[in-house]
Amino acid sequence: KAPQFYENLRYQYQRLIILWTFKILRIETKIQNQAKVNFGPPNLFMFSHAGFLDVLATFAYLPVRSWCVGKIEMFNIPFVGSCFKNSGHIWIKRDKLEDAKRSLEMAGEYVRAQGKSVMISPEGTRRRSKSIDNGSHLLPFKKGPFHCAKSAKSQIVPIVFSGLYRLNIGPFYCPGSIILNMGEPISQEVI
Repeated sequence: KAPQFYENLRYQYQRLIILWTFKILRIETKIQNQAKVNFGPPNLFMFSHAGFLDVLATFAYLPVRSWCVGKIEMFNIPFVGSCFKNSGHIWIKRDKLEDAKRSLEMAGEYVRAQGKSVMISPEGTRRRSKSIDNGSHLLPFKKGPFHCAKSAKSQIVPIVFSGLYRLNIGPFYCPGSIILNMGEPISQEVI
């Protein structure tokens, strides 16, 4: 019972730090279409990846606890990396296909057997281009996240952000608002 208590405490602490950071940076976050999603069963949340803030916003503002899937380089960042490692988030070695597959199988296992929701970007990496309404700005989607959803027998909840790109000015962020828009859940049978 103690490890679960500490795991929950660590999650709340990380979430609180992110929420404070958004407050200090004066970044307001709004969530749209939350009523469309059934948060009871574990879900695979897929978000468009425009910068570092989208990962933090997804983690902090989802109404259900979720574990991140990210490249191993992110886990080497001082403080942030150690927090992610100690919290059970899933890292991927993208340079080795077999290691990447194993990591995604682990993510599927989190969802299916352990009943944990997972968040992942189907683009696989951050894009550097400004968002365009027709979606042509998106990078090609990787197959891994969809294999993960299939093996987990989980629905996919698409998340699209609005307003992130204009807040990122070089290594800094300027005040403003972002919208976290939850799409209609996609059944794993469709994949």
